[in-house]
Amino acid sequence: MIVVHAFWAPGGLHLWAETSAGSAAARGRPATAAGVPRPRTHPFAADTRALRGAAEALGPVHKRTFGPTATLHLPSHPRGPQASPQLARAFPDHHPAAEPGPAAPWSVPVLAFERADGLAFLLALGEPPEGVAAGDSLRALAEAARMALDLVARGRVMPVLEAHGGSWRAAWRPVLTDDDDAHRAATLRRALPAA
Repeated sequence: MIVVHAFWAPGGLHLWAETSAGSAAARGRPATAAGVPRPRTHPFAADTRALRGAAEALGPVHKRTFGPTATLHLPSHPRGPQASPQLARAFPDHHPAAEPGPAAPWSVPVLAFERADGLAFLLALGEPPEGVAAGDSLRALAEAARMALDLVARGRVMPVLEAHGGSWRAAWRPVLTDDDDAHRAATLRRALPAA
């Protein structure tokens, strides 16, 4: 089983995944002398090849999609990261009985999409095939993309100027004056995963 997760960074959509084939023991370096934790390799993160295969089963992955690594702060136990709900249900051994502690930094391989390609992937997200699951973060971003596209198509956006460092930049903001739009946005906000 492989569970695909997502986050949106300044460059665009990033995917990472957990796999049941991973080990439950964390690997990595200890904390620095100053006590600042260094990221350790996520013990059941899927490698780039497995991640790409799972992503291609869910939606369009372009050749220009690249695979760096990212450091994520994830809920953790003393022995390692807490498994996502989808992986924990399928493989309880990845979900230690101890209560999770604070978030800790974990290094994971990612697939990085340019903005337009990431949006196309989210809008095309289909039903996962056997052995692949879409994590809560991926499904939430797909729903946010569908809502954003709907707002743009109906002209429910307005231009704004935002302070950015020492300068200004133009951006678009949603207009949620319609009760249905405001309710949909509030429902999506409440449904976002804790991570």
